[in-house]
Amino acid sequence: MEKQSPELSGEVFFCDPRLVANGFKVRLIPVLPSAERHLEVTAMADCVPFLGVEDLREILTAVLHGKARSVKECRPLKVTNYLKGEAVRLVRQLPASPSRADVEETLRRMERQLGEKNRTCIHGRPFLQHMGDVPSSEEEARKMLRPLEL
Repeated sequence: MEKQSPELSGEVFFCDPRLVANGFKVRLIPVLPSAERHLEVTAMADCVPFLGVEDLREILTAVLHGKARSVKECRPLKVTNYLKGEAVRLVRQLPASPSRADVEETLRRMERQLGEKNRTCIHGRPFLQHMGDVPSSEEEARKMLRPLEL
């Protein structure tokens, strides 16, 4: 797991995204004079109800045995459910009819943060739904309307 540079005392903080993004700050403490080392949880996300050491154990087990390489692959169920609830809460706070500029800015941010391959939300639903093609000219629009006029 990724770690920061050791401090003068020999203590090392883990900066691995699989721990940090799931709400944990963990420190490795060397015990002198033996070669033993101890882990200490120095912080946990307080916004996720009932997050605890068992959830840290779930993450570490997924990393060790499940070969979890990404945050998503080792995310505890409590954290996933919290993030889903937050996503719904934030969407409900959005205005019912956003301006064109707001929609364009949202799409730019999504492209920048999520890239090309991620097109679904944390719930597994698509962000965008194709509803139809927009004609690029007046002639194309008329051709699209002709079948409807029959």
